[in-house]
Amino acid sequence: HSEIDINTELDIKAISLKSHKRFTLCSIYISPSCTLERAQLENLLQSLPAPCIIIGDYNAHNTMWNSSKTNNKGKIVEDFISQNNLSILNDESFTYISPATGTMSIIDLAICHPQLFLDFNFCVNEDLHGSDHFPISLIPVVAHVAENTARWKLHQADWTLFEELSNDKLSITNIK
Repeated sequence: HSEIDINTELDIKAISLKSHKRFTLCSIYISPSCTLERAQLENLLQSLPAPCIIIGDYNAHNTMWNSSKTNNKGKIVEDFISQNNLSILNDESFTYISPATGTMSIIDLAICHPQLFLDFNFCVNEDLHGSDHFPISLIPVVAHVAENTARWKLHQADWTLFEELSNDKLSITNIK
């Protein structure tokens, strides 16, 4: 992996990495008191090498990701996702618990390019580890590739000999 330097006023950290494929992972924090503009998210997305995942605490509520309400930040994030044909990896798991009220909500999101959507399972750890946010994991979904895949050099085959042997060995009289 390698760090990517992004010029933005948003609180982010981005890296380029290779797992099963090369992609960009960007961690984001949007303060509850921060006034978010869609242009900030647009500029961030344009600055990140594609494909990318932008994961973190958006402090945004929207019924689109199973919140009980939609706030202004939630609407901005929804518009950003829709206008850029992005996908949300979240399932319906709560990601935050209010220390004051015990109310649970989904304010941490994993937003990605569609070409990464089927490559990861979204998982929320039930142990808060002393935080008010549940830890999130993105588990790669990688098909097992056989280690010894058979390969042939078809361009080096002696097709004339193959045809002769096939005609000789596969004649109707040799089939029992």
